[in-house]
Amino acid sequence: MTSFQDIELLWQFPSPHDSSELADASIQSALEFVQANQIRALLWMYEPQAEPVVAAISENAQVSVEPVVPNMTAYVRDTADRGIIGAALVRFKRLGLLEQACIMWHNVGRAHRVIAKDFNTGLLLLVEMELAKFRKWRPTHVFLHPSVTDLALALDNKKLFVEYAHLIRRVYRLKPGLMTHNYGRLAPELRNWNVEVDAIVGPFNRKGYLMNPSQEECEHARRESSAQVIASHIDAGGTLDLAVSAEYLRELNIRKALINYASSG
Repeated sequence: MTSFQDIELLWQFPSPHDSSELADASIQSALEFVQANQIRALLWMYEPQAEPVVAAISENAQVSVEPVVPNMTAYVRDTADRGIIGAALVRFKRLGLLEQACIMWHNVGRAHRVIAKDFNTGLLLLVEMELAKFRKWRPTHVFLHPSVTDLALALDNKKLFVEYAHLIRRVYRLKPGLMTHNYGRLAPELRNWNVEVDAIVGPFNRKGYLMNPSQEECEHARRESSAQVIASHIDAGGTLDLAVSAEYLRELNIRKALINYASSG
């Protein structure tokens, strides 16, 4: 990975692109991947079955574990069996008493919004419940799941971004981040709304693959934004050499990127 010597690599573990490759992977092979590519952080959407691998990587490779929240896939799956309220209650009951008390304290002034089933309040409660699972990892950043980010963006839901950034930065004393598939629209909108986040994860590659609304708009937005960019899909679905990808990121002054398990080999 000599072409990435000046670019910090992170791993979204496991990304959808990695799933089939990792199906039979051992903890040892995951560790070898992390060490070979000098990966500095895992972006992880909590799944209990993956915890042994994450724990081993964190302990043996000195890699930070940064949450991607909420795990909407798991939540939607649970709502099919328990309903929306039931799925949320199950998550709350799984927390320790201290975590439950903290969440209740943070939301005491918003009880009426919980009762009214306010979307933003309910979503941020899910975020808090999942953050409780990451306490032992001592993360520095928190990343909002792209499906939530892009839905809020499509609905012009400025309030969610404001409340999310406040929750992460002021209540949890962590750095708020966002994941998106629409960087070219998101970054300018955040600036217009005066919403500050520390990092945005979005597609950047020389082919313009998945760069929405367009490659030109994403590149322009990158130059205008002060938020750190973590580039995803840097190899354009496996169609670009990683050396080409690294050079493109340097042109845009991007110094962090996600790498796939499969594309590294």
